[in-house]
Amino acid sequence: MRSTKLLSLLFAIVFIAPISKIHAAPTDPIDYTATISATVPVAVPTGSDTIAPTPPILIRPIDDSVTSDTTPEFVWRPATDPNSNFVEYTLYLDDVAVFLGISSLGNSSGTGYTAEIHDNEIRLIPTIHLTEGHHTWKVVASDKSGNTSTSTIWDLTIDTTPPFILITDIDIYHNLALDSRVESSVPEGTTFNLSGPKDAYFHLLTEPFSYLSLSFTKEDSPPIILQGQANELGRLILYSHLDLGLYHVQASATDLSNLTVVLPIFDIMVEAHLLTIPIPGITHHPTLTIPPPIADLPYLFSDLPVTIARIDTRVNLASIFLLMLAILLLILLILLKKRRFNLILLDSHSHPLGSATIYHSRPDSLSTSL
Repeated sequence: MRSTKLLSLLFAIVFIAPISKIHAAPTDPIDYTATISATVPVAVPTGSDTIAPTPPILIRPIDDSVTSDTTPEFVWRPATDPNSNFVEYTLYLDDVAVFLGISSLGNSSGTGYTAEIHDNEIRLIPTIHLTEGHHTWKVVASDKSGNTSTSTIWDLTIDTTPPFILITDIDIYHNLALDSRVESSVPEGTTFNLSGPKDAYFHLLTEPFSYLSLSFTKEDSPPIILQGQANELGRLILYSHLDLGLYHVQASATDLSNLTVVLPIFDIMVEAHLLTIPIPGITHHPTLTIPPPIADLPYLFSDLPVTIARIDTRVNLASIFLLMLAILLLILLILLKKRRFNLILLDSHSHPLGSATIYHSRPDSLSTSL
C-alpha cells in the first residue's frame, strides 16, 4: 500500500571544511537520499589532543612601524589545528592580554574591540584608544584542549605629537633659535644678510629620523628645495649655492608618523660686499670681495670651516703688477745705494795688493788700513 510520500534525509558528517552550521530543508516531495560533508569544530576538549595549533602569522601593523592612529587595525593569518579543534585568539599589548576571546569562525566582538574574518585574515579594530608611545604586540592561538602557540613579537609606536624644527646656524649666523615651538622666534620680516654668491650652510634640529625640507624661492628663478633625514640625534646639515638676490625661505619637518610642522617664512639677502683698496696714481681702485664663490670646490673642502677671500681688481691687472714691480725695484735700489761703499776682503794675504782698506761705510777718517 502506497502511503504518503516520505522524505528521507541521511547526513554523513565528515570533517573536511570548517563551517559553523548545517541547514537542510525539504523543497521537493520526491524521495531522495543526500550526503553532506562538513567540518564541525570540537567544542569540548579532546583528551588525546596534545598538538598545538600552528602559530598565527602577523601581517600588520608591520614591525617597527610608526602611526598617529590610536586605534590601529591589527591583522594576522589564522592558525590551523591538526585535530580540527576550535581555535580562539588573544592579542597581547606590552605582554598584557588586552583583547580576549577572538573567534576564528567569523565576526566577533569583545571588550574594547571588534573583529572580522576577510580574505583568510583576522582583522581586529580596537574600540578604545591606545596610549601614545612604544608598544609590543603578539597573538596567542588556543584550542579547547589547552594547547597554545604564539606568534612573533612586533613593535609599534603611536605618535600623535607633531615634530618640531629648530634652526641653529645659517652660514655666518650662529647660536640661532628659530624654533617652531616658539611663535615669536621668527618675527615677520626676519632677514639674514650674506655676502655672495656663495655656498650657505644650515644647521637644523628636529625629532630623530624626521625628514627636513628647506625651500628657497627667488623672483624670476626656479625654486631651490633641499631635503634630508635627521640622524638618531635629530641633527641635519643642509647647504646650497646661493646667487645674489633676495630669497624667501620656508622650513618644514615631517616625522615618521607623517605629522608635519612648518616654520614661519624668513628671508636671506645675498649681496656682493666690496672693500676698496686705494692706491696712489690708480684711478680705478682694486676691490676685495669676501668671500668668493666656492661652489666648484670638492665637497670635502667646501665643508671645512674656513673663510676664503680673493682679490678682484676689476681693472687692468697688468697695470697693477707693473706698479707693484716698480715699487719693489725702487726699494731694492735704495737698499743698494746705502751699501755701495761696503767691501770685504776674505783673504788679504794672497791678494795681489799688499795692503788694502776695508770700508765699513763711507770713506772717512775711521777707515781701517791693512
